[in-house]
Amino acid sequence: MIGGYALTPDNRCVNYNTFSSFINVVVGTTHQGGLFAGYSANQGPSSRLTADSRFFGMGADAENTNNELLIKHLYRLTPTYAYQNGAWRVGVELELTQAQWAKRQADGHLGNTTPSANQRVYAILMYLF
Repeated sequence: MIGGYALTPDNRCVNYNTFSSFINVVVGTTHQGGLFAGYSANQGPSSRLTADSRFFGMGADAENTNNELLIKHLYRLTPTYAYQNGAWRVGVELELTQAQWAKRQADGHLGNTTPSANQRVYAILMYLF
C-alpha cells in the first residue's frame, strides 16, 4: 500500500494521490498459462505542502523527517504455468518486482528514485475437493 495523507500546520488534511492498474490473464484448462502485470504509483499530495506539515502513511517515520524512503513506483510481472489433472494442480510461478524508492521533499513530493528489484519462484501443489 502506498500513499497516505498529510496535515498542514493549520490542521488541513491533504490526500496523497495514488494510481494502480493491473491485469491477470489465464488461458487453458489442462495446461494453464497465465500472466499478471501490475503498476502502482505515488503521485504526491493533492496540494503544495510545507516542511512543517505532518505526514501519515505506510513507510512514513514517526518523527516526520524527510529522510525516509517511500515507494514512488512499483512494477510487478508474474508469468504462471499450471497443469490440472482431476483434483490435482501442479504449477510454477515466476514473480518479478521492481520498486522505485525516493526521499520525500519539503513540499511533500518524492524526489529522485533509487531502484530495488527482486525475483521469486513459487512451486504450486494443490488438491481441490
